[in-house]
Amino acid sequence: MRVRAYGEWTFNGLKARREEILRRLAELREQPQDRIAWDLTRIADLDDAGALWLARALRGAQQVEVSPQHGEILAHVGRGLRVSDVLARPVDPLLAVVATGEAAMRFGVHLRDATALL
Repeated sequence: MRVRAYGEWTFNGLKARREEILRRLAELREQPQDRIAWDLTRIADLDDAGALWLARALRGAQQVEVSPQHGEILAHVGRGLRVSDVLARPVDPLLAVVATGEAAMRFGVHLRDATALL
């Protein structure tokens, strides 16, 4: 399946076609990402809002054609999304306790070794 994005992917452009874009992106999420080839070369204008929508849609995409002028902003936004994915992972509430215990064990080993040297 080849998906072509075109036109203005700016805040105003997205606001005008929001419902249509959301519907089509929802249809694409149902397809396996390895079967979708993205063609973004006909995008006329791209700002950070449009790049965010596209970067979310492109997650896991294998084939993406993009113009050099828009490729950089998409790559930048995509890296930012990966950071937010890492931050969204649950934090182990006992991590501090485990880290303190491990530090105490290392201190004990150093203390034992220092005592043996004396």
